[in-house]
Amino acid sequence: MTVLLVLATLILFLTLDHFVERSRTRKAAQQVTERLVALGQVFQPVPDGVRLRANHTWSKDEQQGIVTIGLDEFLAKFLGAVERIAIPPSGGLVDPAAQSIRLEDGGKAVMLAPPVPGRVVSINHEVLRSPELASTDPYGRGWLLKVQTEKKSDGMFGSQAVQWLRQQAEAAREFFGSREQYGAFALAQDGGVPVAGVLKQYDGEAWREFQRRFLDTQNGTEEHAS
Repeated sequence: MTVLLVLATLILFLTLDHFVERSRTRKAAQQVTERLVALGQVFQPVPDGVRLRANHTWSKDEQQGIVTIGLDEFLAKFLGAVERIAIPPSGGLVDPAAQSIRLEDGGKAVMLAPPVPGRVVSINHEVLRSPELASTDPYGRGWLLKVQTEKKSDGMFGSQAVQWLRQQAEAAREFFGSREQYGAFALAQDGGVPVAGVLKQYDGEAWREFQRRFLDTQNGTEEHAS
């Protein structure tokens, strides 16, 4: 009789613990969802002259055929500050057909193609020393490189670009919400999740899928541009 009572008590505690953990997971996941939604609702105005491409790079025409290239605010929010940024050296050639911009963190990486072809005439050594600048000031001190090119910048700009970023943020929220690691990620952070840089909480497979879903497209913005 005593043994049966102990077993019944143990089963009761295990059952209660299971439902408590499920409740905590749901609550924490809901908090993460709310933070992801909030993260994607506010984007700063895209500066004058800056045009966004479908792979989340941007370009800005300067004088004498020089174009400045950087990363947009979507990456600043969902990838966050990375450990290392690798870009072609000054004097090197870049081409939209080659993914020559590499963002690395924790042994994982994503690659991006430059928005215009040309020869690199200047690189931002400050952002190479302090990669967080690409996240904290993506359209300012966080620029990556300047190229000499015969091609004008194209892509989305102004309020149109901001609206597109919001749409991309909604797609990113669905992307993270569908990942198997989502619940574990929520619990690991105990519900107090700093959402910026959320991709860094996921494994390499998620990085590869994020790359395919959001970064492996270079064309397709012309229809939005005017």
